Amino acid sequence: MISDFGLCKKLSNGRLSFSRKSGITGTEGWIAPEMISGSRRVTRAVDIFSLGCVFYYVLSNGRHPFGDPLERQANIRHGRYSISDVVSHGHLARPLIDQMLQVDPSERPSIAAVTKHPIFWSPRKQLDFFQDVSDRIEKEPHDSAIVRTLERSGFEVLKGDWREQITEELQKDLRRFRTYKGSSVRDLLRALRNKKHHYRELPEALRAELGTIPDEFVGYFGNFRKPSGQNWAPYPTSLWAILSAASLCCCSIRTWPCNDSRTNRSSAPTTHTTHRWTCGVTLPDPSCWLPGRPGSGNARMCDQRTPKWWNLLYQV
Repeated sequence: MISDFGLCKKLSNGRLSFSRKSGITGTEGWIAPEMISGSRRVTRAVDIFSLGCVFYYVLSNGRHPFGDPLERQANIRHGRYSISDVVSHGHLARPLIDQMLQVDPSERPSIAAVTKHPIFWSPRKQLDFFQDVSDRIEKEPHDSAIVRTLERSGFEVLKGDWREQITEELQKDLRRFRTYKGSSVRDLLRALRNKKHHYRELPEALRAELGTIPDEFVGYFGNFRKPSGQNWAPYPTSLWAILSAASLCCCSIRTWPCNDSRTNRSSAPTTHTTHRWTCGVTLPDPSCWLPGRPGSGNARMCDQRTPKWWNLLYQV
């Protein structure tokens, strides 16, 4: 049960902030730092902070990111927190929670961006995304920026030879048509894409192991566990690592201007490109981390402090 709604304020349309004349509201240990210190304008971002604490509490089986109750308020004031105990969806949850708990409220995502984070993607959207990335990098040279970035994430994603973690039935089927490198993220995505495209042509025994599309199929490649419940080695594929690498794609579908303070000292804006995948994700060229909304048409100065995934990946 989530409580404290009796202490909430409802903002009218167009209002982004409210005053603290009635004092600090909320439960001690769950209040955003700007509410405690009074040094900043209070905005909707206070709710994002509290929600980040709740997310961590749920995903860590009851732990608080800011520690024990006696130290909690002081830790919140100074931005001292730990999110290392996430036991569910760790690769995806940690970057999201980390941004939600930022001391600077302007560094927190909006609720619209939070709801579009990959941790909330359906199995169908995850599968579409993996296919889109695989299709995009299929013809890329091995030394291209996106492939190198994707493969650099391989140690974290693969932690060894992924071929040794799949069932024997799938190993045999993969060897029938081509050679796959067990250390390559690109080859893992290629295997996923090919098996999905040719799913109905697969032997019945292999289809039973991979499970139904999309839920069990994504679960198999996400954790390399047999859908029947027989446990194989936990082997989570990091959607977040692949997502980050894929943001290097520069297929031009839309462009927006941006004044890059690092490379462009003139008043003329530089143009950056985006690529919209069929799964609905917009991936821009990350040579400039744009603090505003992609495609808005307004030239802005680049924010070099924090790569804001909620602006880069989602139109919110």
